[in-house]
Amino acid sequence: MPSKPPSREELAFEWMVGDAKEILAELEAMKADAKKMHAEQQKEHEATLASLAALNKDVVGAYRVFSRVAKDGVQAIQEAARAASKDMVKTSAFTHRRIASVALLSAAVGAAVGVALVLAGFVLFVFP
Repeated sequence: MPSKPPSREELAFEWMVGDAKEILAELEAMKADAKKMHAEQQKEHEATLASLAALNKDVVGAYRVFSRVAKDGVQAIQEAARAASKDMVKTSAFTHRRIASVALLSAAVGAAVGVALVLAGFVLFVFP
């Protein structure tokens, strides 16, 4: 029996089946590549999360140190202001005492000069 040549439909069907097999093989290779890429991305994601957690920990630590230093700085400034205020009060009191003693000394010298002039005038006019 002679075999009859395949019909157009049979040729088209075989051609489509062959293309479908090739497409299926390519899709399976792409699926394997996608799974591999997904696994790599998961590893990178986990590494990124670990890095972010470490950085966050460092930032929180630095913030705590900064806050402590700022608080200590404010306290030091307040203590320096209180000490400066006390020193200013002491200096002011000392200056006032100095000024008062200079004024008293000036008044005493002025009084002595005045008394000396009065006595000199009295001696000159009374005992000519």
